[in-house]
Amino acid sequence: MDTNLTWLVHGPGESLGFETRESGYDVFLGNYRGVYPRKLAKWNEEKDYWMYSIDHIARYDIYAFMTKIFEIKIKEFKEIEDCKDLSDDQIRKIVREKIKINYIGHSLGG
Repeated sequence: MDTNLTWLVHGPGESLGFETRESGYDVFLGNYRGVYPRKLAKWNEEKDYWMYSIDHIARYDIYAFMTKIFEIKIKEFKEIEDCKDLSDDQIRKIVREKIKINYIGHSLGG
């Protein structure tokens, strides 16, 4: 019954999401299945959406979050750096070496 809004609900100066961003970090907020809005995910059958366990979240969902963050950071890198002479593999390697992901969660997400 909780969402990523927990990290923002008290607003700037009082919420970890805002404070972390104001300290210079990128902040990505995510929700697991079972939390609104589930319509964003494509599922073959509605019942498949609800067929998951904590192991499934650890194996697939967190991996999907990390993959999306990595894709976003690669796109940002390409926008701010001169990458004409770099292959996609070289760009991915550079970003992997530079990026450091810290994870904060609570309840099921922790």
